[in-house]
Amino acid sequence: LMVVVDFTGSNGSPMVPGTLHYLDPRGLPNQYQSAISCIGGILQEYDTDKKFPIWGFGARINGVVNHCFQIGDSEEVHGVGGLLDAYRGVFAKGITMSGPTLFSSILASATQHSIALAQSTPNQQAYSVLLILTDGIINDMRQTIDALVTASDAPLSVIIVGVGNADFSAMEALDGDGGVLKDSKFKPAKRDIVQFVPFSKFAASPSRLAAETLAEVPTQVVQYMSSKKIRPMPPVPPPDFSQVTASDDTGETVQGSDQSTGPGAGASSVPQFFEVSIPPTATPGAEMVVKSPEGHDIKFIVPAGCPAGGVVRLQY
Repeated sequence: LMVVVDFTGSNGSPMVPGTLHYLDPRGLPNQYQSAISCIGGILQEYDTDKKFPIWGFGARINGVVNHCFQIGDSEEVHGVGGLLDAYRGVFAKGITMSGPTLFSSILASATQHSIALAQSTPNQQAYSVLLILTDGIINDMRQTIDALVTASDAPLSVIIVGVGNADFSAMEALDGDGGVLKDSKFKPAKRDIVQFVPFSKFAASPSRLAAETLAEVPTQVVQYMSSKKIRPMPPVPPPDFSQVTASDDTGETVQGSDQSTGPGAGASSVPQFFEVSIPPTATPGAEMVVKSPEGHDIKFIVPAGCPAGGVVRLQY
């Protein structure tokens, strides 16, 4: 996931109540903060490590308008909380809302980022989503379409979230639902990669917001992977409860029974003990068979109240 925030002048001053970036002294979220929380919360669940970059565009920094700048002190932030912290922190650096509103630089950076990530991942099993939060004004429509046509051959989807109640007709045109996008040389996009979501229309219904946000992404992922002949990885095998390792920690003592046969099985009349870590996937009441230090198969029932990853002390 990559997140981009619009800091152009059309959003209004963050010091003026009612504007999209207004920083309420009472701590009430503005519309961008609400969109980051809601949409970011949906998309972060599909990010493997929940660490992602957050960029801004359209602000004047140190007297120079920047159309793609890092928000926050690190290249990536963790989770929605990290996104919100980075967003709030950028205003302390003295940025000024400016313009014009240019998407093409952001799209070019995101395209290269998605390609680099896929190339560094085994079997290219990586796909990126660019989340753009904007108030709807755009000043480089032709260059943006050119960038989207280029990005249509990259492992990337673009979700544009309209913040506020402006005219979003330009965003809807980029969605491609009305026809295939073509660049300035009349080259068609290889696939539709854009989904436009008017935030205010769905904000009151989390389920509808999630459905609208993710409506096209699964198909876009499959289309890309199929076009590049990238096959899914084999499914992860289920946990092997017979290979649970012993632990040095002490926990609840549980009675187990030796299931081994052959020489030496059940030969000792002296109770034997060892500790076992319970796998996170095992639930109380589940039957498990583990190996004792002597190599015997010991069957026991996970006791009630034992937390996932907890330790039990087996007696047999």
